[in-house]
Amino acid sequence: MSASIEWSGQPQELNKKTGLWENKVAPSKERAPGFERQQEIKEEAELLKNEENIREPAPLESKVPKFTTPPKPKKTTVKPAPTQEELLEDEVVTTYTPRFLNYIKHVEGNAKQQAQMGSYKGGRFRIFDDVGAPAIGYGHRLIGDEEKRFANGITEEQATQLLMQDIKKAELDAEKHFGRKGWAAMDQHRREMAIDFIYNLGLGRDATRESKATGMKAFKTFSRALRMGDIKGIRATYKRRFRAQPDQPPQLLKQRNDPFYKTFIMPLETQELIPYDPSRRAKNEE
Repeated sequence: MSASIEWSGQPQELNKKTGLWENKVAPSKERAPGFERQQEIKEEAELLKNEENIREPAPLESKVPKFTTPPKPKKTTVKPAPTQEELLEDEVVTTYTPRFLNYIKHVEGNAKQQAQMGSYKGGRFRIFDDVGAPAIGYGHRLIGDEEKRFANGITEEQATQLLMQDIKKAELDAEKHFGRKGWAAMDQHRREMAIDFIYNLGLGRDATRESKATGMKAFKTFSRALRMGDIKGIRATYKRRFRAQPDQPPQLLKQRNDPFYKTFIMPLETQELIPYDPSRRAKNEE
C-alpha cells in the first residue's frame, strides 16, 4: 500500500537533485542595508524633477533682447536766407537824428521844393522822373506795382515811411560795405555820411576789366577815410560828380556836395572826431 501525499496549498517545484516535489520558497522580503535611504534619495530627486517641470518659464523678455522701432528722424528743413524786407523788421543799430532826416529831405527835394518842380500838387507827392527811372516822395524808386498804387500820389506821411525804409536798406548795404566790425566801430556822424552816399548812389559794384566801379564802391579812398576817421581824407574825397551826357566830362554835383559839406564836414573841422592813426588801419579793415 503506497503512502498518501498531502498538498499544503503552497506552490510546488521539482527539486532536480532529489527528484521530489517540494514547496516553492518565496524570496526573502528582507531589504538590503541602506535601501530606505536610497529610496528617499530617489523620491527627492523625483520631486525636484517635478518641481522644475512645474516651475513657470522665465519671461521671454529676459531671454530675448528687445527690438524697438527706432525713432523717426526729425525733418530738418533748411531755412532760406532772410530777405532784405525781413531784415528791415529788426531794429537797426543806428538811430537817425532829426538833422540827418531833414538833410535827406532837403537834398532829395521836400514838399516846397517839389512844388516848384511840379511833383508836389494838391498836398500830395507825385511820380517824377529820376534819371530815367520813376520815383516819388524823397527819391524813392518805384518797384513792382508801386507805380500803379501811387498813381494818385502819396501824402507826406507816406513819403516819410518810404524814406525810412530806403534809409534802412542803405544802412544794411553800408554795413556790408564796411564789414560788421568796421561798421560797429564807426560813430553816428560817420555812419550818417556813409548812409547818405549809398542812399544817393547805391552800393554799386566793384571794378572789372571791362567796366569801372560804380556807386559807393567807386569811392574807395573816401570809404577808407570814413573807416579810419581821417578828417582830412574825408574832406579831400567827399565830392560827387555826375555826367549830364555820356560824352561829356563829369561835373560837380553842387546841390548834393554843398549841403553835405555844411552838414557833416564843417562840424568835423571845428572838433576832431577821431584822431587819425595809420597803425589802426589794418585792424579796422578786418
